[in-house]
Amino acid sequence: VMMSRYPMYTILGNHEQDAQHYYDYMVNPEPEYYYTFTYGNAQFFMIDTNREVKEGSEQYTWLDWELSKSTATWKFVVHHHPPYSSDSDDHGDTFIGASTLGTHARNLTPLFDKHNVDFDLFGHTHLYERTWPIFENKIDKANGTIYINAGGAGGYLEDFDPVRAWFSADQEVTHHYTTFAIHGDELHFKAINDKGEMFDSFTLQKNRNKKTSTYIKPPAPKIYFDKTVFQDEATVKLEKFSEELILKYTLDGSEPTIMSATYTQPIKLNKNTTFKAVCFTANGVGSAVRSEEHTSELQS
Repeated sequence: VMMSRYPMYTILGNHEQDAQHYYDYMVNPEPEYYYTFTYGNAQFFMIDTNREVKEGSEQYTWLDWELSKSTATWKFVVHHHPPYSSDSDDHGDTFIGASTLGTHARNLTPLFDKHNVDFDLFGHTHLYERTWPIFENKIDKANGTIYINAGGAGGYLEDFDPVRAWFSADQEVTHHYTTFAIHGDELHFKAINDKGEMFDSFTLQKNRNKKTSTYIKPPAPKIYFDKTVFQDEATVKLEKFSEELILKYTLDGSEPTIMSATYTQPIKLNKNTTFKAVCFTANGVGSAVRSEEHTSELQS
């Protein structure tokens, strides 16, 4: 009934396992396992954290590009796994040892700092947790991103680390859902349990003078191959985020430097190749390295 009345924008969790049924029943913008959409003055960036999200990966590069282009007043990133979490045993058993206090999704947080992301939304652990605003891994109420674990839609409920984490502003073990209401520069947030009781809320006025991260790099280049495995020849094309960037590449697996070959046109490959590419600013600041392995069937 709900799906017949409300539009739904979904992203893969760990239980979907990239199954074809997900793509059959959920229709999202291409390529579906990551995409972006806008609603009013808010933009949402959907990421599949079951796949690689470290710096230089396909999704990290895409997110860097899309956030760089965004003119939205409010920016939300949505994925499954928590960058910050004080769950009692998903990230190490806190009753007998230490916790990582989150997952590999924390690889994405430098982009949130760099591009002034307002909220990061996720699930995975079956509980509710809201962080203080975090900027460069420190609490910063003026400049930080708020991380919200709203994993209480169903299933069994979990528990928290017996020692409260430094980043945790509010915690609840309850089935729940959350809502955002935005009017211009003002946002109202509510968390509501399965009894209809509101247990967390706040109003946020947009800060348009947020800092940007001191860790500034240009976005990495995008790499396009006409085929991954080839018999005779394959063509690779590169794309840089902006014209003023200098695009360098190597074909021998070495890290590109400012002295490496400059990309000017598509490149033909006819043997096994480890292709790497980097964008540099005019003063020599390099992006993350994009790397792709491609194989000739004649050499395999």
